[in-house]
Amino acid sequence: MAWLSWEGGTAIGIRRLRIRCAPGQITADGKEAGAAVVAFDLGMRNGKRMHQKIEWFFPEYGQRFDPNSYINIRTGEYHNR
Repeated sequence: MAWLSWEGGTAIGIRRLRIRCAPGQITADGKEAGAAVVAFDLGMRNGKRMHQKIEWFFPEYGQRFDPNSYINIRTGEYHNR
């Protein structure tokens, strides 16, 4: 994972990884794709600052960051409004 930015309480990173199925596909192709990761909603936990939410997506497949679709870092629960 390469983190590109930690500004304004949001961390942005990228990573190339092998995916089984591209978003919207039914069959697996095993191609590599660039995943973008955004950690956001900086808050406090046990007296330490930490991001509360994380979202990852594939820009090369037309996906974009959506702050309403995320994983709660503390609980692991997925939210999609």
